[in-house]
Amino acid sequence: MFITKFVNVPDEILRAREDGMLVVFAGAGVSMGPPSCLPNFPQLVKQIAEQCAEDFSERKHPAFDEYLGELDIKYGMVNERARAIIGRSDSFPNILHRDISQLFTADNLRIVTTNFDRHFSTAIEKLKAEEHFDMLPNEFSAPALPRGDKFKGVVYLHGNIAQDAEELIVTDTDFGRAYLSEGWASDFVRALYSSDYTILFIGYSHSDPMLKYLARGLRIRKNNKFSFVSGKEIRKGKDAFWSSLGVGVIPFPMSNKKNKGLFFRLEEAVSELARQFSMGFLDHTYRIQSIARAKPPIRNEETDYIHYILKRVDLAKQFCSEALSYDWLEWASINGILDSLFSPNLTELTEIEKVLSDWLAEIASQDTSLKTIKLIASQRKDIHPEVVYYLVRALVYKETPRNAKNDCILSEWLTLILDKSRSITIYPLEWIIDILEKKFSALNRSLVLTVTDFLFRFVDNRQSSVFEDLLFHNVKPLANEITIKEFWQRILKPKLSELSGDLLELLTYKFVSIFNKLKATGSVDENWDHFSVMRSSIEKQESAREESIDLLIDILREAIDFQIMNSDPDRLLHYNNWKHSKMSLLERLFLYCVKKDDYYSNDEKVNAILQSDWLFKSSLEVEVQAILTESSKLSQNTVLSLEECLAYKEKEIRALNDGEKKRAFYHELYNRLLWTKESENSTDYVNNTVTRIEEQYGFKPSTEVLKPGVRSYPVTFVSPKSVDELRRMPFPELIELMSRFAAPVHKQEEDRVLEYSNYAILNQVTEIVSTDWKYAESLLEYLNQSELNKSLWHALSYGLTKAKKESVHWDSVIEQLSSTRHKDEIIAEIAMILESFPREDLTISSSLLQKGMELAIYCFERLRNNEKSVFLTEEKKPEWLMRAINQPSGRLVIFMIIVLYNAVNRNDNDKELRLKIIEFLERILSGKTFSDGIGRIIIASQLHVLYYIDQDWCKSKVVTSFDWKKPKRAVQAWCGFLGWSNYNIPLLKAIQKYIKQTIEKIDLINERYTPRFYSLLSDVLFFLLDGEDRDRFLRFIVATGNQMLLEGLHKSIKARMKDLEEEKAQDAWKNWIEEYISDRANGKYAKNFSFEEARITIDMLSEHEGLFREGAGLLAEAVGTKGDQDDWWMPEFLNDKELCEENTDLCAELLSKWLKTKNQVYLAQNRRASVDSVIERCKDEDLKRTLIEECIRLRIRDC
Repeated sequence: MFITKFVNVPDEILRAREDGMLVVFAGAGVSMGPPSCLPNFPQLVKQIAEQCAEDFSERKHPAFDEYLGELDIKYGMVNERARAIIGRSDSFPNILHRDISQLFTADNLRIVTTNFDRHFSTAIEKLKAEEHFDMLPNEFSAPALPRGDKFKGVVYLHGNIAQDAEELIVTDTDFGRAYLSEGWASDFVRALYSSDYTILFIGYSHSDPMLKYLARGLRIRKNNKFSFVSGKEIRKGKDAFWSSLGVGVIPFPMSNKKNKGLFFRLEEAVSELARQFSMGFLDHTYRIQSIARAKPPIRNEETDYIHYILKRVDLAKQFCSEALSYDWLEWASINGILDSLFSPNLTELTEIEKVLSDWLAEIASQDTSLKTIKLIASQRKDIHPEVVYYLVRALVYKETPRNAKNDCILSEWLTLILDKSRSITIYPLEWIIDILEKKFSALNRSLVLTVTDFLFRFVDNRQSSVFEDLLFHNVKPLANEITIKEFWQRILKPKLSELSGDLLELLTYKFVSIFNKLKATGSVDENWDHFSVMRSSIEKQESAREESIDLLIDILREAIDFQIMNSDPDRLLHYNNWKHSKMSLLERLFLYCVKKDDYYSNDEKVNAILQSDWLFKSSLEVEVQAILTESSKLSQNTVLSLEECLAYKEKEIRALNDGEKKRAFYHELYNRLLWTKESENSTDYVNNTVTRIEEQYGFKPSTEVLKPGVRSYPVTFVSPKSVDELRRMPFPELIELMSRFAAPVHKQEEDRVLEYSNYAILNQVTEIVSTDWKYAESLLEYLNQSELNKSLWHALSYGLTKAKKESVHWDSVIEQLSSTRHKDEIIAEIAMILESFPREDLTISSSLLQKGMELAIYCFERLRNNEKSVFLTEEKKPEWLMRAINQPSGRLVIFMIIVLYNAVNRNDNDKELRLKIIEFLERILSGKTFSDGIGRIIIASQLHVLYYIDQDWCKSKVVTSFDWKKPKRAVQAWCGFLGWSNYNIPLLKAIQKYIKQTIEKIDLINERYTPRFYSLLSDVLFFLLDGEDRDRFLRFIVATGNQMLLEGLHKSIKARMKDLEEEKAQDAWKNWIEEYISDRANGKYAKNFSFEEARITIDMLSEHEGLFREGAGLLAEAVGTKGDQDDWWMPEFLNDKELCEENTDLCAELLSKWLKTKNQVYLAQNRRASVDSVIERCKDEDLKRTLIEECIRLRIRDC
């Protein structure tokens, strides 16, 4: 933006300032002008050298900081000398100090300076006294610097004269400390450069010594740093230096004005920038008015100013209200301001673009010269649909005299609008009808047909099927049912005498065109099309709601009826076109006309069917039936032709082998024979064939007229509107749309039936809510104020559960839900929304948690008082957790625990809220209602969370729910805990005695949760108990537990062993598992190993190197000594397991040990084969020989 005639400031700087993200980095050049008159760094070095009686030369001493370091070593007091020179009493803040400070407000001021003077602080104090600032910003001085990516205030990066001299960064030692050894300056600069701030350097040149240090890290990030650079430096090519550092250059010319400093243009630019930033709305209004009164072209800075204000909605509105001449519109077009209004991008217009669209429409509606039309027409892209909306609205509401001249202008506008509205239309199409009816003095035929062509244009909304991976074509005219009816009644029907032929031609062309397009995709053919299949007859439909395509068919029928009534000779041309169209709909129209038009005799009507081979065409059977049943007294030749056609069809049917297919075709033949009999054109063949078919298949005449309809196709749910259409639809219209589809509307399409219903509409609402917060908030506000609509509330709640919500969104949601008058009726929906509350978000305020908790308690109390549930029917072993998480009371308790967790983890640790929640949870734990029971399940499922929050409370109040003294409560608690909760050693210890109780009651718990209990048992054995305690617990489990529990326990032991590191697994084996297996196998426990337990155990041992031989052998010997034990599974097991292929010799050894324990054995044939397989795989010849000998001894094999 040209802020002045000479200086162009990048838009990034302006945006950063508006967003509060601007940082000014001020160098020595800022303090050089009067009345500051301070030296830059080279001049400072020279003055210090002179005080030390040293000759200073920049050529001899280019490293100024190192030179000062040498002086400090030689003479000392260098920092004090620097502070004295900069702190001179006759130096005051200059215009740059003041104007740079005025670039900011008090709450977003960010100035970083390497200067030692405090002129910025002094200037800011004065501005506060003048009430430019309402408070003084923070001030930071080295080395106590803030974070560079998060600060507000003035930062003296190298210190300032108010500090001790040794804290100033002057010598190379100071710089080394600031940027290297201690690094606080480099840390600040690096964080600043990598932040999202936009940085503006003022007062630095390419040769500034400070840049040696400041340049470190400048390349961290591109495009967020800019510097004012003098024209003198640019002429010397020094702008390349800045570009190489990733810093954008803002040129300014050196001043040659008398009584003005060299840097006057820089001062002027900063001053103007500060002035514009401090301008209020009235200031901008005065400037806008002064610019708008003049005609363009205007100066660069004014052009850029307009570009700038057109980025603010309030100022854009002000400009558009002042600049109402066509000249300004043309200027805006030339300068690219209107480009986005003619973009093919169909995203929603911004607020600024909507203001410009309204401005364009306002000028267009007042323009009688057609200049605006020409300007729009000259654009090579479509007008954005929302722009068209504003144009049409302006034409509808514009009051103009109705005369021939205005008719011409309106015709031009309508033609242009329709031409530019091809891609999508969002304005109400009824507006077009209003313009035609109310704005024209006389309608010309061509314009009406142009509008008709536009409104009746077919749109193919391709959609994915819900149930199949297919694409179906939802073809409809652009106009909806209401618009088509209005257009017909108000515009077309009154002019039917002059438009009937054109309408028939236009609509026929449209139907044929879309049919051919769909035919190319394979979705229609000559026997089936979208438009005909759900239409029972060409006569007017008797239904509560008409489809838009049905209305077009009605218009076709009305137009041809008009021509038939008036014996218009052109009708025969349309008949001929329809007859040869090969499209079912138009063929049906042709037969409708043939039946109705007295131009045809009865013989000609029947022959029209026979000659076209349509007698058995299923899509035409309604019209064929009508003609056959009403065409009496046919000639002998026609009757014989009809009989011949029927007989030939029967011959084809007889040749079929498929019984079902033959029956179906005979039924079609039977119907046509009956229609022929009904017309009194029957013959002996017809009568005999009817009798024969009835006797063979049991068919009976139908009392209803045959109508094609929905047969047995899968149903696909579709919405009558697209997602974007629903998003733009006002909520009352949405509810009206839902009422229209309260009863589903079905429509046949290819091999499926489309169901237009609220189900699909509500799914789309859910989708919009989940992705568009503004829509969700608006819908929530609307439902809050309107009559109860449960369906929309449910869709809203489900969408909100899926939406990403920040704390500000939750504020709005909970406020709205708390205040709605439908609270009692939508508790289920409220609970669903609350359940999606973030598990941990420290940005959420304590007051929000409090409000949410109050809402949850209210809802829970209402549920207590109204115990109605779809889950009250008892089962033998209910899935309690599944019930609970789907109940409103369960969802509310989940929310309460989430709030409790957030309250505990907040820095302020809201004790009052924490106690309130715990008190209410205690009421649930002791309550007797169904909701309390559901709540207890959820509390148990979150025991690990609650145990983390308050162990003592959990032990005294929650853990007791697991006690089987109250069986139903215990079942509920265990289902919740086993379903969702985690545990650690302390928590296991807390519920240990109830675990022991549960072993005997395991049959009462749903099988969904028992595997988790088996894992819990194994973890008690591995991690909680040892020595005699573990042994006693194991013996209790074996003695008390059922077989399923014992098998589940062994599976869990196997899984836990696999999870352990090998060394720890070996330790567990030595510590207790080995002894347990040995004792169990040798009958020292109450129950011996079952087949499944032994199989699981051997499988476990195979997974650990070194355990298989020892453990499996131990098991084999033990089970082998128990003659009464069912251990005949061993050979088959060894042969079938994959582990035997990897451990062939070990398995052979295990089999050998097992065989040696037997005195006699009988093996079935399959087990003998298993033994043979183990022997064949054995690689150890001695072991193989031993196996063969044992088999011979036991007579398992002969040799």
